[in-house]
Amino acid sequence: HKLYSIPGDNASTQYDLTVSHINESSTLRQAIQCAQDLETIFASLNLTAAASCDAICRSVLREGPSLAHEVGYNDSHAARWQEMRNAAYRNTAGNQATKQAAHDGVAEPNRHIDDVTLGIRNMIKHMAPVKALEKVKRYLRRDCRKPSEMKIREWHMRMMKINLSELPRLPPFGNNQSLSNDEVIDIILHSIPNSWEAEMARQGFDSMIHSPIEVIEFCERIENLEDFEPVQKNSGKLVKKNKTTKEGKGKCCALHGNVGHSTEECRTIQAMKKKEAGNPPSKNKTWTRKASDAEKKGSQGSCYLCSQAGQG
Repeated sequence: HKLYSIPGDNASTQYDLTVSHINESSTLRQAIQCAQDLETIFASLNLTAAASCDAICRSVLREGPSLAHEVGYNDSHAARWQEMRNAAYRNTAGNQATKQAAHDGVAEPNRHIDDVTLGIRNMIKHMAPVKALEKVKRYLRRDCRKPSEMKIREWHMRMMKINLSELPRLPPFGNNQSLSNDEVIDIILHSIPNSWEAEMARQGFDSMIHSPIEVIEFCERIENLEDFEPVQKNSGKLVKKNKTTKEGKGKCCALHGNVGHSTEECRTIQAMKKKEAGNPPSKNKTWTRKASDAEKKGSQGSCYLCSQAGQG
């Protein structure tokens, strides 16, 4: 669909918006995105006629979703017509026959844009599981945690998309279905590392008197600091976190690990090898004390008169 950047202004810049078809195999998130795209099309083209909006809806919906939209569209129109009849019956003075005549005399109203809106909501209701809103909120409160490899800003934007764009479009389509700021802050605090919360306490940062975006900005500062914070290595030298020196890049020592030298270059291992070479192990593996004593006596010589060992 070609849309206008300024709704209702045909002279404004146009842009293309592609809307995916929705059928029984589509996901609930795809159905919600389709509903958002349809709302954008109606607003950009300044469409107020129910027939035109309904035709666009039918062009992108298939199978069960299309039938659910049609049922909601017709039910909304029938309910509005019935309400007009009931109002005529109540407001007409006279006997029962006069009131009934006024009730039956109400002409069928024209289709309204609200009928299209209720048709789209019925399509989403058809695609959504039972208690979808309750389940999504429970997930956000209990299990929505920031992955270690994801930046805090990206995680927050994804969570807020669910909160602001998807929760309001889930059944029962009530007012204020999104999470409050206090709930969002509580989810953020439950998701970040404990060291970040400790840093907040050390700096006196009270998260409950700040907005969610201010809490995220504080967390970003800690996150950026951790990316450049030096850490202590076994070698005693300070090197950047997750970085290796240019000389020792790709070298690993079996004794010390990734410290910038290889096993062959390790001075500690070389010293150990030299020490072992200077003190070779004894080759007499059957050594006994008696054999050693006899050897000592033999080395002292014997008497040339009586041949007694140990005498000169």
